[in-house]
Amino acid sequence: MREDIKYIQQALQFVWNSSSRLTILRLVLLFFQAFLPLINIYLIKLLVDEIEYQTKLTEGNYQYIIYFLTLMGSVLLLTNIVNIIAQYVTTAQSQRVTDYMSSLLQAKSIEIDLHYYEDPKYHDTLHRAQTQGLFRPVRVLESLTSTLQSGFSLTAIAALFLLLHWGIAIVFILTALPAFFIKIYFSKVLYNWQRETTQMERESYYLNTLVTSETYVKEIRVFDVAHIFMQKFKELRARLYIQ
Repeated sequence: MREDIKYIQQALQFVWNSSSRLTILRLVLLFFQAFLPLINIYLIKLLVDEIEYQTKLTEGNYQYIIYFLTLMGSVLLLTNIVNIIAQYVTTAQSQRVTDYMSSLLQAKSIEIDLHYYEDPKYHDTLHRAQTQGLFRPVRVLESLTSTLQSGFSLTAIAALFLLLHWGIAIVFILTALPAFFIKIYFSKVLYNWQRETTQMERESYYLNTLVTSETYVKEIRVFDVAHIFMQKFKELRARLYIQ
C-alpha cells in the first residue's frame, strides 16, 4: 500500500513539474465537472418538490418554478462550457507531459556512461522508456484525472446523501471503495507484467523491424528468411499472452 501511495505521489509530482499552471487549472475544472451535475440533480429535486407543492394550492404561484428552471439552464450551460475548456486544457497538458518526458529521456541518454549500452537490463529499461515514453505519461495523466474526478464526485454524492440520511452515505462509500482498490491492484499487476516481459517485447520488436524496415528489406528478400523471423515473432507474441 505504501508503494502504491509512493507511485501516485511520483506521478503527481511528474505532472506538476511538466506544467504547474495547467495542473492547477485542470484541478479547478475537475472540481466544477464533479459538482455541477450534482447541483443540477439537486435543483431537479427542488423543482419537483415545488411543482408538487404548487399543485396542492388553489392558486399556484409559478414564479419559483421559473426560477428553478432558469437556474437549471444556467448550470447546464456552465457545465457545457467547463467541459469544452477542460478538453482544451487536457489536450494542452497531455502535450506538455509528453514533451517533458521526451526532454528527460534525451537528457538521461547523453548523461549515462557508455558501458550501460552494453548492459541488457539497461536496454530493457531504455526500451520501456522509448516505447512507452510518448503515451504512458498521457495515460498516467488520464488515470489521475479520472481518479480525482471520481473522488470529487464521490465526496459530493456522499454529502448529498448525508443530507438525506447518514446511513445512505456510509453504505455508498463502502460500496465504492472496493472498485478503487481493485483498480489499483490490476494496475500493479499490469505494471509487473510489462517489466517481466520487456526482454520478449524487445526481441519481438526487433524481429518486426527486420521484416518491415526498409533498412533490412533487401537482405531479407535476398536470403529468403522473412518466414523464419515472422514465425519467431508469432511464437514470441503467443508467449507474451500466456506469460
